[in-house]
Amino acid sequence: MSHITHSDKAVNNVGLVVRIVVLAAIACILLLLAVSFAVNHMRLGFEKEYRAIHEYKLKTIATNVSLSISGDEIALDPVTASQKYASVLGLMIQKSDRESFSSLDYGLYAYSTGELIVMYETNPDRMMARKKQVSDWFTKDYSISLFQEENTSSVFVPIFDSQGNMRGLFELNGEFSELDQYGRNIEQNLLKTVLVVILISLVLFSLQYIIPVIFKIATNNRKGGSSIE
Repeated sequence: MSHITHSDKAVNNVGLVVRIVVLAAIACILLLLAVSFAVNHMRLGFEKEYRAIHEYKLKTIATNVSLSISGDEIALDPVTASQKYASVLGLMIQKSDRESFSSLDYGLYAYSTGELIVMYETNPDRMMARKKQVSDWFTKDYSISLFQEENTSSVFVPIFDSQGNMRGLFELNGEFSELDQYGRNIEQNLLKTVLVVILISLVLFSLQYIIPVIFKIATNNRKGGSSIE
């Protein structure tokens, strides 16, 4: 009779351990999800703030650079103007491109009868000017336009001649995919670290309940074997 009682207690203890381990596992999963959400939220918040600062810098650089471009020279001879400004703009913008996780590219275009003519582009694949409709950036007040794509922002600055007619367009493009990839790597590594810590903690937590039960079951089995003999 006592042998049956000990077995029942062992089964109850095992069931209790299983319930505790399951609850601990659920708690660990919820903790991992909470950490994942928090880290992702922090990364996106940082990238959003970085993008805002980056776009402010793009507008500042583009505005200053556009002041050195003459709409009269573009209207008079676009070929000669493109050769001149390819060197001038390269020197000006190279000094401004010192960010660790972003890069700058630019393009200069002549404007005539509603169309853009390429004068110079540092990276044609990244430039947005020829992908956009003129009506998207040719506003009544000739203001600077900002366009955004994933991990990329472009600033459009109209260029005017001495008569106030628009003769060209300057585009400054900023791309920061390296920052996005860097943030994703940090997020993944942090989550892996948290996951490892959780698994180790779960194992250690479980052992303090499992080992005594196993030891008790083994002891009861030995006692039961001795009584049979």
